[in-house]
Amino acid sequence: PEITLEIIMILADSKEKRAMNHLVSFLSFRNKKVLHAAINAIGRFKNPSANKILFSLLSNEDPEIKSMAAENIHMVEEDPVFDKILQIIKDKKFLKETRKQKQALLLTLARSKSKKAFGLLEKIIKKAGFFSGVKRVESALCAVEALEKSENLSGYAIIKNMINSHNRKIRKKCADAANTFSRKIKEETSRE
Repeated sequence: PEITLEIIMILADSKEKRAMNHLVSFLSFRNKKVLHAAINAIGRFKNPSANKILFSLLSNEDPEIKSMAAENIHMVEEDPVFDKILQIIKDKKFLKETRKQKQALLLTLARSKSKKAFGLLEKIIKKAGFFSGVKRVESALCAVEALEKSENLSGYAIIKNMINSHNRKIRKKCADAANTFSRKIKEETSRE
């Protein structure tokens, strides 16, 4: 597998269109290291073709593969995969996904920096109220984390608005995220 991993790294660094076709062939390997390296390498291309390939892995049975594929999708609103990911997150089955899978998909959505994405993330956070179930609260906490990691002012505004949430865990998570955000903003302005 060491030689295979080296080949994957060379293909990932080449940035040629044909390299991605070769990387796709590594997705059929059973070795986890090779599979993970191939997914990360395809994710480095950050284009609609790579997103389409990674999106196809979201139907994989292994939750670790699903999460890794979602983490490596880099999209914008115009990307064809964007609407498909929105649908996955809007579906009720999304609440049953693992925490890692939720975090990966919600972060992918937040990285797109689109109004639709931020609107859905805000809706997920708002839905988790005082009497909400564990899975809904978990989804809301993952949405807050995604907004925080996106480091976007729109995300900061949503987090700041949700500090008064009826749910104690969400309120605390939003307050912590807002403090972290404001600290980063102060550090950046003091550098200038």
